[in-house]
Amino acid sequence: RYTALSDSTLANSDRIQDFVSGTDRIDLTGIRTGSSDVYGIAYSGGGSFLFVDLGGDGTNDMLIQFTNVTLTAADILWNAQGSPLED
Repeated sequence: RYTALSDSTLANSDRIQDFVSGTDRIDLTGIRTGSSDVYGIAYSGGGSFLFVDLGGDGTNDMLIQFTNVTLTAADILWNAQGSPLED
């Protein structure tokens, strides 16, 4: 569960090494500021990178790295109702 952007910044990001896609979830509901917030997932070298842009201004505000896992949208809690895709 993340409650502040400072929990995992671009300069000092978290690296999660034991995440299990389909079982574990990343809770980002505590950092949301509004409906223009967005996130993206990138893949490289067998791992995944979760980027968060609060305010939708095109600037990444948060980065979380995942080792040896293919992260999916279903792994992310993005709104208060728990759905990964709805605002």
